Amino acid sequence: MAYHDGQWPQTGDKPANWETLAAVMIASALAVFLMLAVLLPAGLVVPTFAIVSLMAGAGIALYAWLHGDRQMSGRVTVWDVASTCVFLGFAAGVLGDHQYVLDLTHTLAASGQ
Repeated sequence: MAYHDGQWPQTGDKPANWETLAAVMIASALAVFLMLAVLLPAGLVVPTFAIVSLMAGAGIALYAWLHGDRQMSGRVTVWDVASTCVFLGFAAGVLGDHQYVLDLTHTLAASGQ
């Protein structure tokens, strides 16, 4: 979407308010985290959240790349959403305790699954 003489395009589309977008992103991440907390054992929540966030970031970045979205537009873009997901994924990966994941891997390997 481009500016034409400082006016918005005639379609009526306006960029999202960054505060609203940030609130939606935080609420979405919290919803995913709470869903994982309900469905998984406590030790697997943070590592699983890391994987889900990284996959979401990769998927969103692929969408942005395939649709040719601009990275530098002076507003919040799809690329910003993708980078936020990836940042959350790496942060969760660093902060998570991976001993539970290793124990689960060894248990699954021992059972032959």
